[in-house]
Amino acid sequence: AGALIFVHELLHDYDLKHTDTGSDDCGSNDSSSQFPYSNSGIQEFGFNPITGKIYNPSNTHDVMSYCPSGGSKQGWISPYTWNYMSSKLDAAAVSAAGEEGTLVRLGKENFRHVAASDLLVVNAVIFNPASDGFNPARAGQLYNLHLLDGTTEGATYLLPGEGYSVELRKGEEVLSSESFSVTFKSEYSAHTGGEPGDDTPPFSPEDRTRADVSMLIPWIDGADTVALTKEGTLLAIERVSPNAPTVSFTS
Repeated sequence: AGALIFVHELLHDYDLKHTDTGSDDCGSNDSSSQFPYSNSGIQEFGFNPITGKIYNPSNTHDVMSYCPSGGSKQGWISPYTWNYMSSKLDAAAVSAAGEEGTLVRLGKENFRHVAASDLLVVNAVIFNPASDGFNPARAGQLYNLHLLDGTTEGATYLLPGEGYSVELRKGEEVLSSESFSVTFKSEYSAHTGGEPGDDTPPFSPEDRTRADVSMLIPWIDGADTVALTKEGTLLAIERVSPNAPTVSFTS
């Protein structure tokens, strides 16, 4: 429930209102809301690419309703909420980027406006070497790598820092390298429990055992592997499929 509450409040920063529906008990009766649906459900099936979980719209409510926060009903995101949030973020990034190649800083993340080009979505996990049970042979992993066909202009999404790198390679040759750093410190332990007089942190103050990172990097034609390294040491490598599967939507 904590994650859903966090996202709910974060989306308010994008000027998103509550679902405001009168047909269920999940809306807020907020007359300023423009939520277009007749109920607080997500309207379409949702899919979590990290866990593989599928969310049924019949029992899954939009994160901007009040249902998910209680933990009794599942929460995900409706097309309206997603598109509204994305339009705000995309407009801010492109406006701030200005001319091609201009660096944009939104928090600690780096956006760079680029012309039409292929991009690679990279997801990785780095395991904390100081945690109990750390396996040096499994210090990092790559997963869910997706090549995006660059038919339109867009933006790369890079991470700051050094120490770790994602490399595009052709054989032993490194075609490109994007460096980044990670931290394993607890993100929320400094906050109190939220109730008056409650000083108990809602999250463990212990360092995390892993750090998950995602980025969007320029693709280099001819690359045959994607490598994850730490200060030159190979942690993980994935081979590029010569016949990658494709998905087509017919309706």
